[in-house]
Amino acid sequence: MDSAQEVVRPEHADAAVAIDRDHGGDDARADYLAARARDRGLFVAYAGKQAKGFLCLEPVGFFRRPFVSLLIVHPAHRKSGTGTALLVGAEQAVSGRRLLISTNQSNGPMIALLQKCRYTPCGWVSGIDEGDPELFYFKDTA
Repeated sequence: MDSAQEVVRPEHADAAVAIDRDHGGDDARADYLAARARDRGLFVAYAGKQAKGFLCLEPVGFFRRPFVSLLIVHPAHRKSGTGTALLVGAEQAVSGRRLLISTNQSNGPMIALLQKCRYTPCGWVSGIDEGDPELFYFKDTA
């Protein structure tokens, strides 16, 4: 990835909705993405004019800490640094605070991304998705 081309913008809900629809997103999630864009909690990664992925940040989410509620990278742009760029954008937005994120135990690529970006495992919850525990991670941002 050419980091000079990577731009993370807290706007452009339509670009995020287009990526999300390719991954089974529905109207309710489109409304959620629009709400995150309005409150500046939506980050969209671009290469030029092409949206590559997006991240939703809840500024006062889980346990009154910032929480990444959704991170999706278009399949054509995975393993290009897009997920890392999105996480860095969220980390910068909440600088000086602990950032939380979760993923299913079955989501190996996301777990690898979180390990690469130095997130620390901090717990799990079962029963949300039967047979696939939700794993929680944190990172203290600088």
